Amino acid sequence: MESVQTKTWDFTDGRDDSILVVTVQELLDADSDYGLYTWPCATVLSQYLIHKKMWLKGKAVIELGSGTGLAGLVALRCGAASVLLTDHAEKRKVLQNCQSTVESQGYSDMQVCGLTWGHFSPQLLNLRCKVDLIIAADCFYSSKDFEPVLVTVAYLLETNMAAEFWCTYQVRSADRSFDFFFEKWQLKCTYVPLSEFTEDITAACRNGTTNPTEIQLMIITLCKAQD
Repeated sequence: MESVQTKTWDFTDGRDDSILVVTVQELLDADSDYGLYTWPCATVLSQYLIHKKMWLKGKAVIELGSGTGLAGLVALRCGAASVLLTDHAEKRKVLQNCQSTVESQGYSDMQVCGLTWGHFSPQLLNLRCKVDLIIAADCFYSSKDFEPVLVTVAYLLETNMAAEFWCTYQVRSADRSFDFFFEKWQLKCTYVPLSEFTEDITAACRNGTTNPTEIQLMIITLCKAQD
């Protein structure tokens, strides 16, 4: 039996002591998709978005693998002009849950769309428009998703040369590496220390089962955009 849980997150910006309160819906049952639960990487990414809130103002944002949509909601609340929440096109419960959150909170500048990583679908082709920022939390959960995610990102960045991809990644194995795919798709990655944007990493993770040091924040751009 499905159980809908409303979860509220309080994010603090230590620079001005402001507090941002964001509410999402989680759908809990024995067969629930991973995307129906808010994972620690999403809260860390959200904390970074708050740290960059001045830069976010007026930007067009796309979130890949949105899950409950927490990071996308934070981006909109931080002043983004528009936010598109996306997740796997076949994950109907996840997309419906995102849509329910958007509609219940009345966000007119936020849309929900099915988008499967690595597939050059009509949905992806229609996204070849102005994009300032792509975000994702824990989209590299499985190593089989490394290249599909980066193919999609590279495709979007090619028509938005100044855009960036900000993502958080929980290190689950020291044997996993992105380097081959970064080189293959001409991408450059810069790692941002979590200490640069939050003094309390444990609080940002909001989950005692996760070691905060296992979460990394990556900023990915096209190599040629850096030349």
